[in-house]
Amino acid sequence: MKSLTTFTILLTIILTSLSSCTSYQYAMLESNLPQSQHKDFFFENDTLQIVYSFEGNNCPLKIDIYNKLNKPLHINWAQSAIITNGQTMPLKENISFYSGSIDAITYKSTNNTSITTGTNNGSIQHPDNNGFIPPKSQLKVNTINLCHAFINTTNPDSTVYTNLYTDKSPTPFKIKNHRYSAESSPLDFRCFISYSTNTSPDSLSIADNNFWVSNVFKTTSQAVYPRKDQFYISKISGVGGVLLCISAISIIAVIASIDTDPEL
Repeated sequence: MKSLTTFTILLTIILTSLSSCTSYQYAMLESNLPQSQHKDFFFENDTLQIVYSFEGNNCPLKIDIYNKLNKPLHINWAQSAIITNGQTMPLKENISFYSGSIDAITYKSTNNTSITTGTNNGSIQHPDNNGFIPPKSQLKVNTINLCHAFINTTNPDSTVYTNLYTDKSPTPFKIKNHRYSAESSPLDFRCFISYSTNTSPDSLSIADNNFWVSNVFKTTSQAVYPRKDQFYISKISGVGGVLLCISAISIIAVIASIDTDPEL
C-alpha cells in the first residue's frame, strides 16, 4: 500500500508540473461580416443564412446553414472550399475511412477447431456531394481544423499590453497582444460555398467570405473566456517534454515496484 500511495502522489505532481509547462496561443479573427452577440460571424441574403464559428483548439471551423426558402436548397460540396493562406482544401470530405478486426472460429467434423483473426481497413467513396436542406430548416457542418501550430508573430502592425480576464481569477493579468490588419495578418481564411435551389451546376450561387487573424497573444492559462471568433493552439515547452519522458519512466518504475511488493 505504501508503493500505491507513492504512485498517487507522483502522478499528481506530474500532472501539475505538465500543466505549468504548457503554453497556449490565442488568436482572434475579424471579417467584413457582421457578428452576433455570441461573436460568431454570419452571412445572409434572401435565400440562406450562413453562420461561421472558429471556437476551440486548432481552429475548428463550424458552419450552420439555414434555408430561408419554401423549397429545398442544395449545397454543392464538390465546388466549395476553404482557402488558408492561399492553400485550397475541401470543406467537406467525400471519403470515409474505416478500420476493424475480424475474429472467426471454424468447427470441423473431427472436433478440431481453428481460430482466424485479422484486421480490415479501407475507405468508402460518397459520390453525392450535394447537401440537401429542406425548406425552413438548418444544416450543421463540422468541417476541419484550420491551424495546428503556433502563429508567427514577428511582424505585427503593433504590440500592446492589455489586461486579460479568466474564469479562474477575478484579477486580470497583463498579456502582450500582437495586432494585425487584413493586409498584414499572418493567417487568413476564405470560405467559398456553392449553393442552388436545384442540382444543376449551371444555376450555382456563391457565398464567398474572408476572415483573418487580427490579434494574437500567448499565456500559460487555458481558462480564457471562450468566444466564437477566437481559437487557441497548445504546445508543451522543451522542459515539459523532458519532464514527460522522466515522468513516464518514474511511473513504470513505481508500477513495477507495486507488482513485486510482497505486502500486496
